[in-house]
Amino acid sequence: MRFLIALILISLNLSSTEILFDRFQEFTSLISISSNNDELSSGNISYDSDNFLYSITSPYSQIIAKIDNKVYVQDDDFKQVFIYQGNYDFLIQQILDNEVGLQPYDCATTCLRATILDENIQELVVEISEYEISQISYLDAKNDAYVIKFLNFQLGAKNISYNLPMDYEVIEQ
Repeated sequence: MRFLIALILISLNLSSTEILFDRFQEFTSLISISSNNDELSSGNISYDSDNFLYSITSPYSQIIAKIDNKVYVQDDDFKQVFIYQGNYDFLIQQILDNEVGLQPYDCATTCLRATILDENIQELVVEISEYEISQISYLDAKNDAYVIKFLNFQLGAKNISYNLPMDYEVIEQ
């Protein structure tokens, strides 16, 4: 009987986490990635379930797009586009698909902590509110701490598409 009650509670907990992330399947946001209070990168992201477009504006201009199981990495400095075929999952996508086993975690706001980690991440915590993802904090395998902050978070995504630039070298991997 205790086992059955525990199983029901775990199921409710897992399904409530999945329902919580259902509302974040389409969004746009500014993103700032930092480590030790130093900004490493910033840009804009549009996310729509399996597709996303991430335009990096600092420290250099680059676009990373995942459209229909193709990943495009556009480097504006070198005028090149790399195209990767296959099923690549990115950290934000893994979190929103709850592939990291998120469970409630005590913090000042609403937090979820990953229970399924890989060899690259030791710890991962997602801070959310009812209407936005605030930040993702994680500790990598080298004990470096990173924070991905979401600013001007808006539910709903614009049309996500990517067109190859005409004068860029295209390299298919």
